[in-house]
Amino acid sequence: MPEPAFRSVMCKKALALIESDPELSELVLKGVPDEHLTAIRSAGRLAWVPAEALNALNHCYLHHAGQDAFIQLWRRYTVESVDTPLFGPLFQGALRLFGLNPGSLIRLIGRAWDSATRDVCRIECTLEDNAAHVQLLDIPPTHREIVLSLCMQGVILAIFDLTHHRGEVRGDESELFVDGRCDVHARW
Repeated sequence: MPEPAFRSVMCKKALALIESDPELSELVLKGVPDEHLTAIRSAGRLAWVPAEALNALNHCYLHHAGQDAFIQLWRRYTVESVDTPLFGPLFQGALRLFGLNPGSLIRLIGRAWDSATRDVCRIECTLEDNAAHVQLLDIPPTHREIVLSLCMQGVILAIFDLTHHRGEVRGDESELFVDGRCDVHARW
């Protein structure tokens, strides 16, 4: 079975966003092992990068920037990713089919996740009237980390931005270390 991994394009974009703040990136990158940075920087555009590399980068950024800035990083990442070859067609197709509604994009999070990750976790989305419940399931014990929940919170906030809706998001990591599940709840 392959090891958990992320598409390099995802890792490279996250690294580029972190590096866009020279002062903070210096602190963050000092804490990331060189082999992880090399794995990200040297990988081809659609290659798989071991999840440990992005996890190390995420943890160092979270440590130095804090939860709010971390969520905003992944919010920005998502907004900027809708024009990329990996996510652009999925985004444009969802808008044509379902309209400019947060639910139309939230329902596709699992599909987008599957194209950008391998064996990190499985995602299920449940939609209700102006609300969504996103579950990250089957997270391997070695990757049961709060950063997954925080990333998903940033993704959903970006969906609100992209669809011009106001909303709120909250994560629930109470079952993360018990059974490898975390929940993100959104309302708009």
